[in-house]
Formats: sequence, C-alpha cells, structure tokens
Amino acid sequence: MWRHVALVRDGRRDPEAAVAWRRVREGAEKMGNIAAQLDAAEGIARSTRRIAPAEAIGRYEEALALAARAGDRLREAAILNTLGILDYERGDYASALRRYETGLAMARVRGDRGHEGLMLNSIGVTLTRLQRHEEARTALDEALVVNRQSRQRLLESHTFAALGDLAQGVGRFEAAVEYFGSSLAIRRELDDQPGADAMRQRLASVRAAAGERES
Repeated sequence: MWRHVALVRDGRRDPEAAVAWRRVREGAEKMGNIAAQLDAAEGIARSTRRIAPAEAIGRYEEALALAARAGDRLREAAILNTLGILDYERGDYASALRRYETGLAMARVRGDRGHEGLMLNSIGVTLTRLQRHEEARTALDEALVVNRQSRQRLLESHTFAALGDLAQGVGRFEAAVEYFGSSLAIRRELDDQPGADAMRQRLASVRAAAGERES
C-alpha cells in the first residue's frame, strides 16, 4: 500500500513522495527484497531532486549501489546517466565525464547500442565544456555512426546539435549551420515542434555570429 501511495505522490510531484518511498524501503529491507529497495531508493532520489538537487546526488549513489547489488545493469546505466546530468548541471564536468565513461563501458559490454549512443553524446557535450575539442569531435563522430546504425533518430538529432555547438564554439560557422540544419530536419521529421524551434534559434544565433565576424 505504501508503494501505491508513493507512486501516486510521485506522479503528482508531491514533496511528500519521499516520505512514502522511505516507508516502502523500510518494508523492502525487512523482507530482504533488493528489487523493491532499488525502486524505493530511486523514488527517494527523484523526489529529492525536485526539491534539493544537490542532495539528490547522494540518494542516486545509494540507488546505484543497490542496482549493482541487484545485478540490474540497465538500471545501473540509467542511474549513472542521471548522476552525470546532475554533475553537469552543477558545473562539475570532470565528474560528469567519469560517470558517462563508466556508463559507456557498461553499454558496450551489454551490446546496448541505444545507451552507447546516448553516452557518447553526453561525453561529447561534456568534453566540449572542458575545451577538449578534438576529443569531443571524436566522441560525437562516433555517436553519429552508432545512432544511425541503431536508428535512434532523436539521439542523432542531438548529436548534430552538439556538433553544431562545438563548431560554433571554435568559429566554424558554416559547419555549424550545416549541423544545426541537419538536426532541424530530423526534428521536423519527428514532428518535434519544440526541438525544431530550438534548432531555428541556434541557426539564427550562428548566422548572426558569422555576420558579426564578416563585418
């Protein structure tokens, strides 16, 4: 019953969801149910993230340890990705990179091309932030191949956008226009209006930057 309560509160983004998830975890620990403990730990982490993102890192690390104990490699990779995002959002790019690289290695062991492409995208974006441009380009070029082979069109669009950001950052404006245009085409194909609008804004930005340099 506490799990049902937790799910309802979680769905409503209720700040009290974490309280319910803790009751679920207490019961799961008494029964020695690792899978239920993992569900509860992720629920606690999600709820904490909504109200105190910095504190959520510790909660997600607890969930990560449980996923490893349960041998749930898919959940482990997903939690690593979330931890990478949290580190990235707070500007700790070195830590984010380590998370993504660990997730990439796990995806390759499983032969999970979808998660491999996702992690390569994240690595490329993070390396760009770290000003490691050549390494970023290598990761994103590899991501493009993987995402095309796995037919992950949305991830492919993200790769093109990341390549555009990288190109714009180093002053390769014509290349950036081409990359953003490719991302925009996929967004239109997927009928992703918010994504298409974001790409139009990026195209306008890079064209304005190119015009300023020429003037």
